[in-house]
Amino acid sequence: MLVLLKKHKILVAAIIIIAGAVVVFVATRGPKEPPYVLTTVQRGTLVERVLATGTVKASEEVALSFLASGRVAAVSVKAGDHVEANQELARLDTVSLDAQVKQASAALDTARANLNKAIAGASAEDIAVAQRAVDSAQTALDNANANAEVAISKTYTDSLDVLQNVRLKADAALQALNNFYDISCSYQCMKKFGVFIVSDAAKQKAELQKPFADSALVSVKTTVNSITTASSRENIDTAINNLQTYLESIRLACSYTYDALQTDADKTIVKNAWTDLNTVITQLNSQEQIIASTKITNDGAIKTAQAQVAAARAQLEATKAPAREVDLAGLRAQVSQASANLDTARANLDNSVLRAPTKSVVTAVNIKKGEVATASVSAVSLIADTPFAIEADVPEADIAKIEVGNPLMITLDAIVGAELNGTIISVDPASKILGGVVTYRIQASIESAEPRVKSGMTANLDVETNRAENVLFVPQRAVVERDGGSYVRVPNGQDIGYVQVRVGIRAANSAIEIRSGVAEGDTIVNYMNEQ
Repeated sequence: MLVLLKKHKILVAAIIIIAGAVVVFVATRGPKEPPYVLTTVQRGTLVERVLATGTVKASEEVALSFLASGRVAAVSVKAGDHVEANQELARLDTVSLDAQVKQASAALDTARANLNKAIAGASAEDIAVAQRAVDSAQTALDNANANAEVAISKTYTDSLDVLQNVRLKADAALQALNNFYDISCSYQCMKKFGVFIVSDAAKQKAELQKPFADSALVSVKTTVNSITTASSRENIDTAINNLQTYLESIRLACSYTYDALQTDADKTIVKNAWTDLNTVITQLNSQEQIIASTKITNDGAIKTAQAQVAAARAQLEATKAPAREVDLAGLRAQVSQASANLDTARANLDNSVLRAPTKSVVTAVNIKKGEVATASVSAVSLIADTPFAIEADVPEADIAKIEVGNPLMITLDAIVGAELNGTIISVDPASKILGGVVTYRIQASIESAEPRVKSGMTANLDVETNRAENVLFVPQRAVVERDGGSYVRVPNGQDIGYVQVRVGIRAANSAIEIRSGVAEGDTIVNYMNEQ
């Protein structure tokens, strides 16, 4: 009986121990932790920043100069003016530079198109495009011929009016001369009475020329009357040439008669006729020159159009021909050359405008509108609006993000609580090694008024290098890299799916811009819990 009692006590104790262990296990285990933490895609503003530490320096006067010589088109400031950062101070004449950029850009587009076409090989569309170019060039040639015909036709039509005026003025000149010649000799001998003659020799000279003038007038009338709108251009050319000879004979008669007459009143009559005759002779010569000039212009336009047709046809044949490696090498060289030309043209255009690197005061203006500014010679001198600037060294990993004009926030270790505004005013292109790290020197302005700032103080720079408004973003840790792309993870029941996204800027608050792949409000995995 005693043995049974002991066994019973042992069994009860074992049951109690097991029950207690179960209670402790259940109590301490708790709910199961999920394998990941979720977040949602949000929309807002992201700001990319670069942090750097520098030193406050005293502001110094900066002399700005054009990098290229040229005629000054405008000077926008004068000594004493306060200017804002990036404000235009002066500019050179950029008409030709703008044209050079456009031409260089067009040349680069053409070079790239030619290379791509050669690499891809001729297609039906390529050949059709080249054929259309030939057709277009041929149309331009046809238009050039048509325009030339219109222009020369108008010139010859205008000539008919000139010829009629020649006939009228020539007839008027002879009528004026006939006032001093006797009808009894068919107006070929001067009157004996009512006309005062300088000398018999002058009279005889005039009388000898008069029959030639009369004959010339007949020729003028015959020539002009023979020319109509149906006349050939060769006949009109011949008529103009002959009329010049006939008019010269009549003008000579006017000259000799003028010399023979004695009284001013008689001389005036002849002089007026002579002047009118000179006018039409000038008109006739001018019309001849207009015809010649029009022909030259037309010939030039037609030859240019013919050259364009030839070039288009050559391009068509080249398009049809298979590309050779030697051809591709030449086309690649053309692309490189065209790209270099465009870079040069853009640089020349940029160099033609002088801008303030920061908020400053103009201390001197050494150029005037209309004069030629010499490269590297001081054109405008500035001093920062504030007495201090900041110099800092930025690692190469961040320098590519920083550009002149970036805004920044400045704090100073020596002035607790002060937050100053500034702007990047220069980035030194030369690198240097600091502590084994490649760095680049930057300079920033201090644009906030703070009388406690002193030279030599340590300054902390918070540079805003990029800003994206109204964009989608997620925490940076939510984006993972795999297979050469960027992905976010999405919960799919007990599994995880991957969605490829295109990312943008990385903000200072550890957020990253998402440009495509997800929508606002989508649920994604922020990070995985450690198991």
